Amino acid sequence: MEKILLAEFIGIMLGDGNLYCNNKGQYVIRITGDLNKDKKYHEDFISNLFYGLFNKEMRVQIYPDRRVLCCYSKHIFDQLISFGLKHGNKLENNVYIPDWIFDDDRYVMACLRGLIDTDGSVFPKSTNKEFFQIEISCAIPNLRESISQAFQKLDIKSSNWSEGSNTPNCGIYKKEEIFKYCRLIGFNNPTKGNKFKASVV
Repeated sequence: MEKILLAEFIGIMLGDGNLYCNNKGQYVIRITGDLNKDKKYHEDFISNLFYGLFNKEMRVQIYPDRRVLCCYSKHIFDQLISFGLKHGNKLENNVYIPDWIFDDDRYVMACLRGLIDTDGSVFPKSTNKEFFQIEISCAIPNLRESISQAFQKLDIKSSNWSEGSNTPNCGIYKKEEIFKYCRLIGFNNPTKGNKFKASVV
């Protein structure tokens, strides 16, 4: 199994994914996304990534407000647990980036890409509407700490996590740091990647 690809999938799961056992006793790997914006990312990237890693296809479930990729497999469920993910509520479990990912900068880059492609935002800077910045929101204390650790390991300068009633967020706001992120990490979610490309053309 290619560990760089696995690291990216771990990032995706830490962002939009979930492991749980349903009321039928089935072991479920689930990734939830926007109904329209994530269609291409789900179909062209995540589904192929999952198949390449586990040799099994994910099902697509469409709801009025979201699309869900899912797979019912105790074997893959147990594998993902062994790679450092936890089953159940991620906030209650206070999840974090698994330690093995910090063994190699390439794993860190891939995991951050998965996290930003799912839970991140790319939107215009308040001081320059023609240039886009990168931000990620996270309610999970341990995950916030390990995201900051990942940025530091790659020498990408991000802001401190915001405090207040809303979900804490941190961002990459300086133009040189945004370019460094895009050069080292980039995007596999075209909805986010295309926004940035359009801002620098």
